[in-house]
Amino acid sequence: VGMVGPRVLNPDRSKQNSCREFPNLWNKFCTVAGLSRLFRSSAWFSGEEMHWFDHRQERAVDALVGCFIMTRLKAVEEFGLLDANFFMYGEDVDWGRRCRDAKWKVMFFPGAESIHYRAASSGNDPVRFATEALRAEFQLWRKHRTSVEVALLWCLMLIHYTFRLSRALLIATLQRRWNPTLRIEYTARAACLRALFLGSPRR
Repeated sequence: VGMVGPRVLNPDRSKQNSCREFPNLWNKFCTVAGLSRLFRSSAWFSGEEMHWFDHRQERAVDALVGCFIMTRLKAVEEFGLLDANFFMYGEDVDWGRRCRDAKWKVMFFPGAESIHYRAASSGNDPVRFATEALRAEFQLWRKHRTSVEVALLWCLMLIHYTFRLSRALLIATLQRRWNPTLRIEYTARAACLRALFLGSPRR
């Protein structure tokens, strides 16, 4: 074992999904098309977040979320530290990929627990963090996927953000008002669409 992570809990001790599958065109399509939400118990239609996994059994996984990871020194000496070229997001999945490529296991261990205050940072500036997440996703794909796959990802994300933006506009029109949550979603999706065409330079 080169890398291990515990059960990750919300402050109310409900489960957070802390295991990830490597991103590919199929699981990304399932996320964009909403199949991962419709069939949450299906491993076939699951997105990267492995909603089907109940996090009760020890198992080897592709990657772990970066909020809590323990590593073996000998393994890290082989596959390296976190990639400092990632500003935020994506570096944990990249690390898991490099760990597995170096023939070390990435393990989930339910016998330990950690509480993670989700969005404690991103909640301060959700629009910026949404574009940073998009930027990191493309950075990860460019590092580990072909240029054709990156181009197809761009098309999927264009469809995804166009739909989400249109949905927010439709809801606001029907309700004849913008509530704060809807306004943030609209602004974030619009920023991500802009970033797809113009890039998302770091501030």
